Amino acid sequence: MALSRILPTLHQVACYVQRVQKVAHNVLHQMTSLYSPEKKVNGFIDVSEVHFQVIYEHLGLLLATLITLDEVIINNSVLHEHWGAYRRLVRSAGSDQNKFGQDKAVLQPLEKLLTDVENLVMQGTMFSSVTRQSYECDGLTVSRNGALREEMMNVILGWCSQLEQGGGGGEGWWCDYQPQVVGVTALALLHQVIFNTQDKKLTKTLLNIFKKMPCITLVGSIMWFGERYIPSVAPTLSQLFDNKTQDMLLSHRTSHLVNKAQTITREAQTVNLQVCGWAVNLDAAAKKHSSQMKNQDLSQRASLLLQGMILAHTIKYNIETVLNLHTTLGRPMGKACAVSVCHLIESLKAIENTYHRHSSLLADSLPHVIQYLTCQVLSIVTAAKTRVSSARLDGQRLDILMALNLVEQMLSGCGTKERRLVIRVALSLANQARALKDEDISSLLVVLRRLDLACEVQSRVRDATNCSILYHHRVILPAYLDHYFKSLDNVHCIHFMLAAVQDCAIQLETCRHLEHSQQLLQDFKEEVYGYLKEYVLDKTCEAVETELRLSTHSHLQLDSRNPFQTPLKDISPVLCLQPLTLLNSLISVKGT
Repeated sequence: MALSRILPTLHQVACYVQRVQKVAHNVLHQMTSLYSPEKKVNGFIDVSEVHFQVIYEHLGLLLATLITLDEVIINNSVLHEHWGAYRRLVRSAGSDQNKFGQDKAVLQPLEKLLTDVENLVMQGTMFSSVTRQSYECDGLTVSRNGALREEMMNVILGWCSQLEQGGGGGEGWWCDYQPQVVGVTALALLHQVIFNTQDKKLTKTLLNIFKKMPCITLVGSIMWFGERYIPSVAPTLSQLFDNKTQDMLLSHRTSHLVNKAQTITREAQTVNLQVCGWAVNLDAAAKKHSSQMKNQDLSQRASLLLQGMILAHTIKYNIETVLNLHTTLGRPMGKACAVSVCHLIESLKAIENTYHRHSSLLADSLPHVIQYLTCQVLSIVTAAKTRVSSARLDGQRLDILMALNLVEQMLSGCGTKERRLVIRVALSLANQARALKDEDISSLLVVLRRLDLACEVQSRVRDATNCSILYHHRVILPAYLDHYFKSLDNVHCIHFMLAAVQDCAIQLETCRHLEHSQQLLQDFKEEVYGYLKEYVLDKTCEAVETELRLSTHSHLQLDSRNPFQTPLKDISPVLCLQPLTLLNSLISVKGT
């Protein structure tokens, strides 16, 4: 019954895979037509100097979603067990009609659905189904197009170079680093399978990226190791990613984890200071009204808004690294390390709370910041148009002018995702015949990156501060709560920790395999409340009761109650806490 409830979801995944296959097929056919030797005869534009990197990047990120789905399916052993049992049940129902009361003809559509889902989804070969499909049709030979092969390789190497350099100096690149690594690997695998090539330079570059990013979390607690995944999808690359290479990277990850575990306590303290400093600067910037702001003030606000996002992504990556590497490598986590991770989670939710407190500032400043960034792009585009117009206009320069005009038109409206995507494609077409200087290209990369983050600040902050990973590692909660009551330092921070627990509800409420969707959430709520009651509430009540008993029997001969002579534990900060919010329920410490 549990599997039958998620069968529609699995069918939707199968339909999504088919759609991705068509999109990849269509994109490569369009690129093949552009880079075909007959393009001039057929009237296509000349793209000999054009690099549509943005198109290939989006194709790589699209394929990365299939890698994520594959890993989710492969790592879910319970799903495979239930799937096998369900398939056997359906076959038995078809063979024994008297017992199950179902005609075999009635079960044929279900059998076909199950077969499609098993072939496309359950085998964990969704990504391979895209790379292995035939791209040779309609008179187009993708695999024999040398110009397309070289162009894709140049784009992949350029993308890898950006990742190795940390985004080429562009602000906020860290926000998308993990999906970018998976995306460039997916695109490299597509290139290798289609053109049947083995590039040692690309292999070395990917290995350097894997070293720089030792932990790549796809979703939840599922990690992805590129050097292990590549040979499983492209066996011809197994010699380049052999066991020696895999062992070397495993050793690198182990040493990285050991180093992290030793320095995470100091790192949590440093992060706390950084978050406090950033919050103070944001509070100071919020005092000036938007009507009194100058360009310098707009630039400062833009930097502060983006700085919080980058800081949040950095903290979240460190949290995922420590928690998931301990689980994947099977290494025990010390109590001090677990408490430090929880302090990082507190800092992460403090960033979210700071953005929430300054919602009015965001609403007031973002339009001005977006307009300020847009003007910077327009100034570069206008200067390029002037240079192109001053020279003799031929077909190539007309294409450049039209592309720059399109950029201006897209910048004249609101900064939607579609408009910003068109801007990048148009700039790719305009970046030929030295129409854009090298310094202009560098400036555009930085400004467009900041414009993307400014236009998506709310969704990006929500993703960066999402702590739903805590559900998979909730075993650290007892250690945190025990340390919390013993130290009673910054008692208000427990509100941030419970806010992180609340993030888990978003995923738990969408479960499909249970009869009641709230059942999983209720079980998790009872578990967390049990920890909270055992390590905080019961101990608080016990301490209060002990103090009352000692005060009642003060006339007896007792130990000295003078706090200057005998240190006493002060639990008043816990009693003065505002009611705690645990998964939409309020818990009053005084009321317990």
